[in-house]
Amino acid sequence: MHWLNIKQELRILFMLYCAAFLWLIAQAVGHFHVVVCPFRLITSLPCPACGTTRGMLLLAQGHALAALKSNLNLLFIVPAMMVYTFSLLSDACFNTRLVLRNYLRFRLFFMHKTVLIVFFMFEAFVWLTHFVWN
Repeated sequence: MHWLNIKQELRILFMLYCAAFLWLIAQAVGHFHVVVCPFRLITSLPCPACGTTRGMLLLAQGHALAALKSNLNLLFIVPAMMVYTFSLLSDACFNTRLVLRNYLRFRLFFMHKTVLIVFFMFEAFVWLTHFVWN
């Protein structure tokens, strides 16, 4: 594991995190509908992540069940974003290096073959729910 690669990965993660928050704010304020999913644009089928923005907005309005129906990945995305936000604040205020430590734990966890298999099975299930619930 090379530290320059880790730092670059953390920068990319931070940029994606910021982009996700800006996208959510733009959607909440602007109420516009834009399809940004390349898979959906090409195939007109939803991908496992489709409905995440709608789900986050529903969750912010207090509609938890509707949010989960929109995308089951929120079960993981919301806690991950909360942990990441807390880690960023902790690092900024107290120099705890929580972002780095949590990221390294996450990478080690997802290196296990069993974890990856379960993850991809869950994503296949999420993808199927798009056709059943929506």
